[in-house]
Amino acid sequence: LVYFKITDGTAYVLLNIHVDGWAGASVTQGYIEPLVEKSLLQFDEIGSVEFDLAPEDDWKEVFGI
Repeated sequence: LVYFKITDGTAYVLLNIHVDGWAGASVTQGYIEPLVEKSLLQFDEIGSVEFDLAPEDDWKEVFGI
């Protein structure tokens, strides 16, 4: 987990795989993302999960890229 933020009931999540992928990363994402989403949706304050930065955040400011 390299980024996590809850905004207006949406959890914004980025794993290392999203920032620094490798060969076969998309297959791994296909297995991991549903597990992360299901886990987070157990919390009442989270209604949805997005694998991206929150709209108010910027890649350069968060990761320096």
